[in-house]
Amino acid sequence: AERLVFRRAFRDVFAARVEEGVRSGELPPQDPVLTASALVGAGAEALVGPLAEGSVGPGTVPALVTFTLRALGVPDADHA
Repeated sequence: AERLVFRRAFRDVFAARVEEGVRSGELPPQDPVLTASALVGAGAEALVGPLAEGSVGPGTVPALVTFTLRALGVPDADHA
């Protein structure tokens, strides 16, 4: 249950930033809460297993950044 409290808090922060990006035209139109929920969940799942196993490689974070930017609809988001 406490894990969900943290996820909701992160979701709310992410959603506010996504909403700002949509409003400014930096991001394409999208549902900020849905996008934020998906990003928080994907990020957590992508890191939980590797962190627990001690197997996070040097490409993990850059790949997660690229995934996140693509999910947000950022053009040319190849940063990995």
